Amino acid sequence: MLTSRERVFRAFCLEEPDKVPVFEQEIQPPVSDMLLGRICSLADKRLNIRILERGYLSTSLLEQMVKDHIELATELNLDAVNVSANMRPGKCEAIKRISAREWVNERGTIRYSLVGDRSYRVDLRIREKGKEGLRERIEELREPIDICPDDFYVLRRVKHEIERRNLDLFVFTASVVFDWHGAGWTDLALKWLLTEPGLMHKYLDAYNRRAIGFVKAAIDFGAEGVLDGGDLAYRHGPMISPKAYMEFILPYQKRRVDTFHRKGAFVVNRSDGWIWPIAHDFLENSGVDGYCEIDKSAGMDLGELKEVYGDRLCLLGNVNCAGALVNGTTGDVTKETEECIQKAAPGGGYILCSSNVIHSHVRPENYLAMLDACRKCGKYGYLA
Repeated sequence: MLTSRERVFRAFCLEEPDKVPVFEQEIQPPVSDMLLGRICSLADKRLNIRILERGYLSTSLLEQMVKDHIELATELNLDAVNVSANMRPGKCEAIKRISAREWVNERGTIRYSLVGDRSYRVDLRIREKGKEGLRERIEELREPIDICPDDFYVLRRVKHEIERRNLDLFVFTASVVFDWHGAGWTDLALKWLLTEPGLMHKYLDAYNRRAIGFVKAAIDFGAEGVLDGGDLAYRHGPMISPKAYMEFILPYQKRRVDTFHRKGAFVVNRSDGWIWPIAHDFLENSGVDGYCEIDKSAGMDLGELKEVYGDRLCLLGNVNCAGALVNGTTGDVTKETEECIQKAAPGGGYILCSSNVIHSHVRPENYLAMLDACRKCGKYGYLA
């Protein structure tokens, strides 16, 4: 029988392992809490806010994160984990509460939404100062990169535990080609791609220089795959034209892929939405090894993707985390999981996961039904 790591490697090499590998980018509370039988420290947005309110991150909490990564993976028989850079232990820049669900410090505003149980940072400098604020951000990004082992405390310790326990799990790390969607200025970015192309290239160049540095460090500390990309599409199509994608995003994506490949890592491109108008660049010219966040709700059909790209790309997904996993019965989830496996697994090059993440509205029993269905029908002898 293959190890988890070997299983994922074979999937990326477009070969058939012994069974379909299983992975999840995130398992958020309360699903993660139920699975562990206690409060889980991973993907807990409210916990991150409490850390920033205190202005201090303890090593003991980072150790809890290590424990939770390992225990979730072993409890669910996952074949891979996703571990990225962490805040450094010790003092950090504290945030101050200014309303029931809003906090602020010099870097901007953090807002928490009950819808989706999510927090997000808004770069007030860019929102209030506009292009001048972006120029200030570019100068910050151009400063020398300060990376130390403590930035990857959790990743290093997870790798140590994997080796100590002889688990042989595959390790992903996550990054994005641009961060405007996570900093509250997507609308400005999309406008400036048209009106200020030179400024946006300066931003993308500076941002990616720094982001690439952190991913290279993560690979040095043990990551073997990079979950890359960034949200670029809505349900009805991309946010930008194919021409704009080719001009502004593709060059930086290719730079990242080339760099990470030289470091020995596989690279997965990610975006929700209907991406067919940019698929040639997004999935082929970018040079990536896989495609994740395949959005079933937006009409991205796994069977069609397998037919067009199955001889060149590993597909990850796409049990619908906006549909069956939330609103369906366990029977609905079982049927959908079996359909995904039947469409994408034959011939290899497939990893089962949700269409994005196991978020706070996913029913725990439905997620367990998805894993159970894969155990029952995801063996390659069964598929044959």
